[in-house]
Amino acid sequence: MTIPEGDGTQTTFTSPLVDGIPAGPADDPTTCVVSETDNGGADSTPSPVEVTIVPGEDVVAQFTADDGRANPFSAGTIGLAKKVDGPLADASWVQDETFVVQVTCQLDTTDEDGHPVRATLFSAPVEIGAGETIDALTGPDDQPLKLPVGTHCFGEEVEAGGATSHTVDHDSFEDAVVVEKQENPDEPQALMLTATNVFEATSVAVTKKVDGAGASGVGSTEFTIAVSCTLDQGYDEPTPVLTAEKHTIAAGRTVTIGDLPVGAHCWAEETDDGGAASSSVDHGTADDAVVLAADHTATITVTNTFDAPPSPPGGGLAFTGATVLPYAVAALGTVLVGLALLLVARRRRGTDPTS
Repeated sequence: MTIPEGDGTQTTFTSPLVDGIPAGPADDPTTCVVSETDNGGADSTPSPVEVTIVPGEDVVAQFTADDGRANPFSAGTIGLAKKVDGPLADASWVQDETFVVQVTCQLDTTDEDGHPVRATLFSAPVEIGAGETIDALTGPDDQPLKLPVGTHCFGEEVEAGGATSHTVDHDSFEDAVVVEKQENPDEPQALMLTATNVFEATSVAVTKKVDGAGASGVGSTEFTIAVSCTLDQGYDEPTPVLTAEKHTIAAGRTVTIGDLPVGAHCWAEETDDGGAASSSVDHGTADDAVVLAADHTATITVTNTFDAPPSPPGGGLAFTGATVLPYAVAALGTVLVGLALLLVARRRRGTDPTS
């Protein structure tokens, strides 16, 4: 016979009445032995019970252990912890992030026909913050899930917040944490999954180049370049990491910006081109941004083209200010020396009586 299921709150269950059993004579009454053949997943099975059939009376075969429970059931709860690691673990965009882990708990059992099946007892996405621990996940009634012995729980992170890498310590049925029978069934076994995200740092180098016929006249002029970086953390819009951060850089020089997340998209815009005829950036917008990798420094190159100074009317040499000035000063000095020599000669001739 099968004892029907309860309502979820019962601790005592009663089978339907079995009638038609002959009672036998008073000096040799009928006895029956009742055994539990399926304990429903309990920690243990009670010993068989022998009852004597009394004419005209209903007899109950009662299974009761010494502690008052015929079938003790151990149970477990499942919790989730989130750890963040790496050089950028303390960044605000990491600490403020909400991560999502799909937690699943399954149990190998049999169906009504005795065929083996793997039943899913719980499967849901769980939101969790950096450094947070949820001691026990709850069910629809907002109470901690009570999982039977043999349940396997594991997780898969489905929103990793832009981490360089991420792992869950138990990530499959075969590698799951498992509910086991407890010495004290009243104390649930506390199982825990830990999801760890690593945020590595990398860098981007911005190089300034100048070319054109007038490039030699640039000298030590400094240019202003604004660098921006964003990181895809799984939202509709990427998360800003740098927003138009300004850097000054001279021609032929390179500025390296570090502590940027692996996978970030970076680009640059020149806000002061130093009077160049034209300016170009190989990664100048978010649409053509360079993607930062873990194993090398990405580069952004800003190139300014300077034209030659215009020639003066008549085809003469172009006046270039600083280039012509030394020659003009030298010519003026030669003229002044010549005038001085001429005055000295005239004075000498003026003192000669025969002049």
